[in-house]
Amino acid sequence: MSRRGLRLLGHPVHPMLSDFPVALLGTAPLWDALGLLRGEPIWWALSFWGIALGLATAALAAVAGLVDYAAIPESDPAVGPATRHLLAMSGAVGLYLMSLVLRGGPGGPTDPTLIAILALESLGLVLLFAGGWYGGELVFRHGIGRDPIEEDEPGGGRRAGAGRGARSRADRGDGPEGPGR
Repeated sequence: MSRRGLRLLGHPVHPMLSDFPVALLGTAPLWDALGLLRGEPIWWALSFWGIALGLATAALAAVAGLVDYAAIPESDPAVGPATRHLLAMSGAVGLYLMSLVLRGGPGGPTDPTLIAILALESLGLVLLFAGGWYGGELVFRHGIGRDPIEEDEPGGGRRAGAGRGARSRADRGDGPEGPGR
């Protein structure tokens, strides 16, 4: 394991895996709403199996994420956002797991559990959004999972970028003259 976390053919593994659980779990409330509005069992089944598959893929993404988390040095400022990302995503997975257990199968939920299921999934969705935001912070603000960007040195040479993937204002084209000037 390198300090850069888990890699496959030079690319970080966690981002490759994280889209599946977010998409599968995140759409479950939509399928449930359609099941509630239309009264057709196919929507409840789609939500059930989406959650089940989302939880399975979340386990894979979590393993890769934990390897990446362990590779962050303790003194790195990314530890705080990484911990919040971990807690938000773990919380979301826990809420969706409780929702899946309450369902008891792919059929539509019974009246007593319907509100609890919808509440758990709604809260899970909020945590998915929060966890995704922190994941974006890790990549785009702290450069976790990214290779350092090489920048031109004044003498025409190349050097590794400052920090983890940081770019200067001039390199981004948003210096004091304005964007792209």
